[in-house]
Amino acid sequence: METRGTIDTISKNEFLDDYRRLSDFQDISRQIRTVNKFISLFSSTDNLGVDEMFIEYFPKDLLLEFNMMIVGGMDDISITRIEILLFDVFTFIFRNRNLVTNSYAQSFIKIFLRYIKNKDRKSTVYSKRLVNSVIHCVSHEQNKVIFIDENGLLSFYFVIPAIKFSKKFWKLCKQVYNLDREYVSSLSRSKLRDNINQIINNYCPTSEEYRMLVFAIFRMLHRFRLLDEVEFIVDQLYDMTESTLLNHIDKRDIFYPKYLPYLSKIWSGILNASKNKIQIDTFDRLAVFAALFSIDLSKKLNKLSISGKFVITKNTKQRYYVIYLTLIAFPIIDHDEKPWLFKAFSDLHHSFQRFIQKKKINFLRTENQFIIMQYYVKSHEILDLQISIDDCNVLETFYDRLVRIPLLKLHSCYLAVHCIFRLPRKGQSNDSHTPENLNKIKIFLHWLIASLSDEKYINKIQNNQKLYLYEHIKTCALSGVNDDLITMVFSKLESKLLNDVKKKSSDDLNLVQYQIYKEIMSMVVNSLNESNFLDKKMAEYFVKCLKENSDHLSPNECNTNKSDSLAISTSSTQEDKLQYQPIRLLFTWFKLIFELKFMFGDITSKSVNLEWKLLI
Repeated sequence: METRGTIDTISKNEFLDDYRRLSDFQDISRQIRTVNKFISLFSSTDNLGVDEMFIEYFPKDLLLEFNMMIVGGMDDISITRIEILLFDVFTFIFRNRNLVTNSYAQSFIKIFLRYIKNKDRKSTVYSKRLVNSVIHCVSHEQNKVIFIDENGLLSFYFVIPAIKFSKKFWKLCKQVYNLDREYVSSLSRSKLRDNINQIINNYCPTSEEYRMLVFAIFRMLHRFRLLDEVEFIVDQLYDMTESTLLNHIDKRDIFYPKYLPYLSKIWSGILNASKNKIQIDTFDRLAVFAALFSIDLSKKLNKLSISGKFVITKNTKQRYYVIYLTLIAFPIIDHDEKPWLFKAFSDLHHSFQRFIQKKKINFLRTENQFIIMQYYVKSHEILDLQISIDDCNVLETFYDRLVRIPLLKLHSCYLAVHCIFRLPRKGQSNDSHTPENLNKIKIFLHWLIASLSDEKYINKIQNNQKLYLYEHIKTCALSGVNDDLITMVFSKLESKLLNDVKKKSSDDLNLVQYQIYKEIMSMVVNSLNESNFLDKKMAEYFVKCLKENSDHLSPNECNTNKSDSLAISTSSTQEDKLQYQPIRLLFTWFKLIFELKFMFGDITSKSVNLEWKLLI
């Protein structure tokens, strides 16, 4: 007696014999019923032979029906029936990966993509199996090429409501555009250009799935260095990027969309491109790029705090110095309009903090350690964050190492000036006159004078016109930042400091020691501003003043020993105002001059809003 399984097998075999002869019948309805029955019988079967038979003997008349539907030669009722069949056929063929490399199966991919590309309305057909079949289909690299050339995911987005399968749509985007490098040459550049502009022009600002699509394809362009080969409207991409950033930046970083860190790399590539150019030429753009780069760098540091090595590449430096310039400009940015910038910088600061506390910084070269510590101390100051005991210990240890490196003497002064003492908080008095802080100021001045008069430093500046570690910032790291914007940043910062000088109350003039330190600092900064260094005679004079100061020594007594080259006029009211302001304002001006001359300008750059010839 035959079992039920045996009967089913015989029945299926008889059906397969009928299917082979299906093309002999001209009745389209019968062909459709037979194809549907084939799909119904074998959907749960994983048999390569059966799958190959399905496409080998697929009725040619039905293929003609598919093509007629594509060109619009059917009424709506017929279109709906054939559309359902096409989607079912595609779903069946790629329900597994048996036929992903089959050349005849690829003809069904092209038919499917041509249809959804020309379809002007969303389909009523939707099934998770269809989405899964597309995922199987694009597991083969050549099929990815077909999808990319035909802009398949854009068509799929508009035909099948992507919101119904958001997570799988992201998986699709990653899978399609994560093309193997050896297949890049197979991509049509002209189609790629048209497809990208089509994607940009049809942008849906409220759709998260559409953002996935946009940034996945641009990530591919960046990976394969095609950003310069494909023309697109870069300002439109920037607008998409800005709206995406502002839509997500208020969230905790663990809730950021997975594509958000890609934006940093994409825009680094665009900023370095020669064809699709964009410049960071406004404060708005500066803030947006700084936030994007901060998110990416923060994520990288968080990963490296667990495992891995921090490699500072050319692109890393580019992002870093855009962030750093924005941090310098932070006091003159409208934070009522951009409250999100503080969050981005605060998140990055704490990522650096974790990285440092895990002692990962110890495995880096000294130059790269300096880059990290430079950001860390600036961030502490600008964001007005409390410096912990652990932070102090780390900074002091690093300073001790730094001062022993001849080429980094002045760099160590720049770092130290951020931490000598903090701007007073509300309700706290100015403690810059305390014995402890006076001693810190004295030590700093000795350090600064020695650095600016160091023979190796002077030779480096005179011969190379650049300061060590900052040689290539302007030409490489800041190539995408407009020079006029940099000039505007420092001009506004100088104006702000001038206003601060006018608002601050005068120092206690009875503190003679403090006055001497302040006046020496003003002349040292003036020399840096005017000539970039201190000559030996000036340095010796300043050191002498520091050594001779005591409770009975007045500025005028020290002044009697100064060289003729330091003769100073008292005619300027502006100079007098600066003369009697807290020394921390001079420290701020020193930082601005350092940043202008050595980082973001050149050594001929000068502070022009103030005369620095202050009476001693």
